Amino acid sequence: LGYVESKYQPLAKNPSGATGAAQIKLARARDLVTWMGRSKWKANQEVQEILAMFWHGLRNDLLNLDLNVMLAAFELHHLRRRFGNDREIVHAAYNQGEGRIARCLEEGLPLPGRAIEFIARVRKATRRIYA
Repeated sequence: LGYVESKYQPLAKNPSGATGAAQIKLARARDLVTWMGRSKWKANQEVQEILAMFWHGLRNDLLNLDLNVMLAAFELHHLRRRFGNDREIVHAAYNQGEGRIARCLEEGLPLPGRAIEFIARVRKATRRIYA
């Protein structure tokens, strides 16, 4: 996912606001940090250390690779719990937003073209990495 989002570039910034190696937007990062504070992860010392050192609620905080990857992992964990083990749906939700993908699934609509393109890019990158 990191390769597809930014080619693993920790300082990547997208005009849309997506930031860091995993291309997380600030609003989503804020939600994730809030959720982490209410989850079992609030007791995890390493999680709390990373948040204490690197999270100040600013977009540039997401340029820290440790914080960025931790938030991306938490996001993927959240999406997997919501959508199950279908990696492609999880990846589509990561890229296009969980609400948009959930609506498509609930209404029996096809996934947005950009989601399908993203899934294909992740699939291709995965084959390249594991081949």
